[in-house]
Amino acid sequence: MTHASFGTESVVYVSFGSLAALGEEQMEELAWGLKRSNSYFLWVVRESEEKKLPSNFIEETSDKGLVVTWSPQLQVLAHKSVGCFMTHWVRVKVNEKGIMTNEEIGNCIREIMERERGKEIRRNSDKWKEFAKEAVDNGGSSDKNIEEFVKKLSCS
Repeated sequence: MTHASFGTESVVYVSFGSLAALGEEQMEELAWGLKRSNSYFLWVVRESEEKKLPSNFIEETSDKGLVVTWSPQLQVLAHKSVGCFMTHWVRVKVNEKGIMTNEEIGNCIREIMERERGKEIRRNSDKWKEFAKEAVDNGGSSDKNIEEFVKKLSCS
């Protein structure tokens, strides 16, 4: 695929899981909405869905975006350039065909990433980042849970 250097910027992470499938028109609108947002992004697109991407999308967004076919979320969380991974919900309006337009998608992303709401989200994200770091550090709650899980597996 492509490789974008995210630096220390916030990154939009897009993934619909293994069950959701977007129609071609919605996939195209999402693609151009990501470009329109001018934000760095990581988009997980299943191999079976790749053909729905606009033909020149990857080339046109290679400086800001990375499209991958699979992304283990723990690795994404641990990647130092991502820093903190938070989920935020915004209400996206749909048109008369039930499609979210690229303009609407771009505006929603910019609302989260750039405007006052985004600043508040980043302040909260910094707090959660510290909580997450403490949890995965040696002796943290996640570290202890993983050790306990491994012990149970090895006893079986």
